[in-house]
Amino acid sequence: MGSWKLAALTLFGIVVVDIDLLGMMYVWNIGLSNVSIVNLLLSLGLAVDACVHIIHVTVTRTGTPREKVIKSLAHVGGSILSGSLTNFIGILILGIARHKVLRIFFKFFFSVFLFSMFQGLAVCPVILSLMNI
Repeated sequence: MGSWKLAALTLFGIVVVDIDLLGMMYVWNIGLSNVSIVNLLLSLGLAVDACVHIIHVTVTRTGTPREKVIKSLAHVGGSILSGSLTNFIGILILGIARHKVLRIFFKFFFSVFLFSMFQGLAVCPVILSLMNI
């Protein structure tokens, strides 16, 4: 189970989500501040979630790399999708808040859920299917 390739793939997923967040900070004109740094740090834990679930289930399956990825997406893909969507529903109220800090939290968490869901359901499975694990 302990493979440097899988650790590198997980790290890649985290880095990509954080780079995406930095890009969204530019788009939304959010500068570096205490609030944005805290959000970036919180996003590290949230970004790893979807990727690690897919990686773990893929490694525990049998078959060709492509079959293992298909089985893992069938097993946990729905859970990852519903988890991201319910989290998004939970933060919707922050998007209409009057306070700037709460709106920044909404923008960050919206982006984290969107990017990590894409990373876990699209990018990681494709890379895993190409890897010989």
